[in-house]
Amino acid sequence: MLTQTKINPIGSISKVDLRRFILWAETAFDLPVLQEFIDATPSAELIPINNGSIQSDEEEMGMTYEELSIFGRLRKEENLGPYSMFCKLLTVWKEKWSAREIAEKVKKFHYRYYINRHSKCFGVNMTLLNNHLQKHSW
Repeated sequence: MLTQTKINPIGSISKVDLRRFILWAETAFDLPVLQEFIDATPSAELIPINNGSIQSDEEEMGMTYEELSIFGRLRKEENLGPYSMFCKLLTVWKEKWSAREIAEKVKKFHYRYYINRHSKCFGVNMTLLNNHLQKHSW
């Protein structure tokens, strides 16, 4: 029996796209309360708040959600691996960062992508398997 399941409705959505959607919804549906979501620091809130400091996802990841969105698109839509991604970003970000800094960001992205990939692959499948086993067990 499956004993642990994650429910993360926005986990695989680009945070840049999510932010754009919230900004649109704020205006389209006249929901000014949504501005609080835009103004909030993105955080998993796993570390207790000390002296008013707030845990920041972007600081912990060492990249912004804008950068993460670019990495995600290059990985998912263009099927680029680390070397191809580095080569592409070298031309795009050459004015912003050195080749070494770009390489470090690419390595960091791929490291985190591969260690977290299991939750994207198995989360739903394991839930479906658990439901199947419960219905058809003896």
